[in-house]
Amino acid sequence: MRHDHSGRRVNATLRLQLTFISTTPHGAEVDLGALGFEKVRPRVLDGVERNEIWVRMWMLEHLGGRRRDTGFPDFRADALNARIIQGCDFTVSLLGDSSKEPEVEKLENLHEAWAICYRTPRPGWRLFGRLYGQGTFVASDLKDRHELGGRENYNRIAAAAMADLDGALAGMRPHTGTSEKDYFLGLARNVDKPAIF
Repeated sequence: MRHDHSGRRVNATLRLQLTFISTTPHGAEVDLGALGFEKVRPRVLDGVERNEIWVRMWMLEHLGGRRRDTGFPDFRADALNARIIQGCDFTVSLLGDSSKEPEVEKLENLHEAWAICYRTPRPGWRLFGRLYGQGTFVASDLKDRHELGGRENYNRIAAAAMADLDGALAGMRPHTGTSEKDYFLGLARNVDKPAIF
């Protein structure tokens, strides 16, 4: 028997079958659970799951609030994760313009690298990953923004996270697109475009 992120016992065979089935509609043709990733399940999810966030098991301790010693804002992060998973009005930057404070940001100068930006309390935390299929975000690192420092160190850590994904998901190509709709399902607002209202 295995345990899920909330401590419940789960039949590993059934869970792996469900993992495979749940990722197929989003384009990821691989069993992410068997590769050491766990699906993020927000505490409150009031709607359809349009997108998925997959992380390493150690990240769930932060996201689930079991690591109080780090200062990770788990309730705020949980609310953002729920909005992203439901596709319910979250902001995206495809240009990597952090000055507009997007909640999900495509990183500059790194091929299809993304960060979910937990910005409060400041300076926040970053969850680094890639999309493998529309709406399927797979993360390999979570960092306190204090640790990331300036752009050079930030990019070095993000690049290491992408290299980790390349190794873990060998042979899988990151999803590509030209608009927020190509990457995410639901209502993702692109902060790079001028508002029409």
